[in-house]
Amino acid sequence: MILKKNLASAFDAANINSIQVIYDTAKYTQALIHR
Repeated sequence: MILKKNLASAFDAANINSIQVIYDTAKYTQALIHR
């Protein structure tokens, strides 16, 4: 049960991380386009 919970929170962290990366990349791309 604890293992499952740890796995879920690790997955959430990875998910949040990749969303942040996608967001940063999009922001950077937009900055390049609008320069």
